[in-house]
Amino acid sequence: MKKVIITAAFATLTTAAQAQQVSSSTTTVPSTTTVAAAGNQLSTPLPDPEVLATAKKPWSLSFVNQTSLAAEDINYLNNSKKSYQALSYAGLAYKLNEKSRLGLRQYVTMSHDGPTGADKTTLNDTVLTYSRSNVSGILNSDQLAPLFWYYAPTSNASREAKSYGQVRLDLEIPWTLNPQWSVSYYLNPRQNFIPEGEVVGPDGKPTPVFSKTTLIHYGYLYRTFSDTVTAYTYGGFMHRWKTSSAKLTDEELLLGLGASFTLMGGKINLMPEISVSSVQVKGAQKVAAERIIQEKNISYVMTSAFVF
Repeated sequence: MKKVIITAAFATLTTAAQAQQVSSSTTTVPSTTTVAAAGNQLSTPLPDPEVLATAKKPWSLSFVNQTSLAAEDINYLNNSKKSYQALSYAGLAYKLNEKSRLGLRQYVTMSHDGPTGADKTTLNDTVLTYSRSNVSGILNSDQLAPLFWYYAPTSNASREAKSYGQVRLDLEIPWTLNPQWSVSYYLNPRQNFIPEGEVVGPDGKPTPVFSKTTLIHYGYLYRTFSDTVTAYTYGGFMHRWKTSSAKLTDEELLLGLGASFTLMGGKINLMPEISVSSVQVKGAQKVAAERIIQEKNISYVMTSAFVF
C-alpha cells in the first residue's frame, strides 16, 4: 500500500491548491492574505517524508516542488506570457520510533504573471507535523497512516490577520482489491484560528477575515503497473464554512487524473497530473451551473519530490 499512500499525498497537493485558490478569490481573505487556509497557497499537503523515505534511518530530508499551469495559458503563443505558480518546501523529519515521526517544513510560493511579467516570491507559514504509521484500518481497510499538521502563523499574511495558526489532519483509508487495483477514501479536515476583523488589501480596501472550517474529501481509484508506476483518478469536494456561524462560504468540485513514477528506491518521485476544479459556491453565493470539464477549470500540474 505504500504506492497508494504516496500517490494520494501528491494528489492532495493539487486539490489543496485548488481549495486555496477558491479561498483567495472570495471576500473572506484578500489574495495577498492567504492565511493558512489550505496550507501554503498551492497545496497542502505535500508528501510525508516518512512515506517517501525508504531507508531505516532516524533523519530524513526532503525537497518538494509543484508547478501548476492553467490550461487557458497554453493558448498564449509566446511562452513568456504564460502564468504559472509553484509551491516548494524543504522538510526535515525525525523518526521517534517504528511508528511515529516528527517533521518541520518551510514552504515558499513562487508565481509568475505572464501578461505583466511580474514575479513574486512569498515565504509561507512554517509547518510542524506528526505522523503515525501501521494504525489499524477502518471497515476492513488496509492499515492507516494519519498525518497531523500545525501551521504556525509565521508568514506576513498570518501576522496581518492576527492568526493563531491552523490545525489539520490527513487520513487516507485504503482498500486493496487485488495486486493491480485499489481504492481509497481521503479525508482532510482543517481549522484555522483568526479573530474576526478586517485586513486592508493591496487596493487599500478593508476585507473581512474570520476563522474558517474546511473539509476536503474525495475517492481514489488506483491502477498499479509495477513497483515504480501507478496511475490514479479521483473525484470529490472542497467545502469551507465560516466557523462562528457554520455558514458555507465556498465549495468546489474536484477531479483529477495522473500518474506516479518512483525512482531510485523512492528517493525521487515524479507526478504529472491533469486537475479539474469547478466552483459551486463562492463568497457564500451559489454560482451558476456550468460545464465542469472546460478549459477555464483545467490545470496541468507537475510535482517532484527528492528524499534523502
